[in-house]
Amino acid sequence: MSRKAAKQNFNSGNSVADTRQLEALLLQTESELEALQPTLEKMEAELEKLKELKLQKQKLITLKLSLKSILNNFSSASKDFTPEVLTTTNITKTAVRERLNENASSNRYFQGTFLPDVAFERARRLLKKQNSINFELFRAIVFNGGQASTEQIRQYLVENRIAMPGTGQFFDDIPLTDISSRVNYLIRKGLVTSGGRGVFVSTLGWENPA
Repeated sequence: MSRKAAKQNFNSGNSVADTRQLEALLLQTESELEALQPTLEKMEAELEKLKELKLQKQKLITLKLSLKSILNNFSSASKDFTPEVLTTTNITKTAVRERLNENASSNRYFQGTFLPDVAFERARRLLKKQNSINFELFRAIVFNGGQASTEQIRQYLVENRIAMPGTGQFFDDIPLTDISSRVNYLIRKGLVTSGGRGVFVSTLGWENPA
């Protein structure tokens, strides 16, 4: 702007230093803020509702897994005590107990009733950060009934849009070997054990393991 134009603006009251200009700008700013507030409040309410729904979903999943585990436990018990065992007079109670113990020793963590809420409660004592990737890995195993393959763990991470710490990359294209390496931390902490090649089992949450 030329000096002449600037002088004309000043003389006409259009100078940026004119209080009327500043007051008009202030009023416009306040108006825009006021118009924006309802939208922000609506989005915040939706986010709060989303958090509540996710918490409700987690509780329902935990309840479902607990019920399935209890039902599976009853089913396994009925299979162990087949009519043949019950009707054979030469099998003593000691022999039956030894047979059950022998079967349980092959994989001690699968023999009890898995209680997800108990697993989470004990895991919180061992993992300080509950919003970390390590807790999400453990949550994936729990939500799969206490045992999960690396593929199932990745599926959980993808479905829940869990991102890699630091990079923010999602797990869609992350190799399974990388996931297994991360689960090894849970093994070192004693929360998880190996259930075979590419399979991990929670060591927490099992009621009356063999």
